[in-house]
Amino acid sequence: TGGTCRAFIKSSSFRLPSDVAMPIILICSGAGIGLMRALLQERWYEKQVEKLPVGKIILYFGCQQTNHDYLYEDELKHFHEQHLLTHL
Repeated sequence: TGGTCRAFIKSSSFRLPSDVAMPIILICSGAGIGLMRALLQERWYEKQVEKLPVGKIILYFGCQQTNHDYLYEDELKHFHEQHLLTHL
């Protein structure tokens, strides 16, 4: 306690296409799934709540040990079952 911590904040230029009907392909390593999950949650909201015609979404990601590393398995499978994710 009482120490100093330096932090830098940089604006992101990473955005989903403004046309929600445009298909997207999401690619990440296991550690990058958090950002992709946030993008999927945004598209889910647009589809389910705002009733917008969301385009196809394909997600490619890797994890070394699915029994330990597949942290969002239930949520991703739910997105697939709800036809938000075209391919998982």
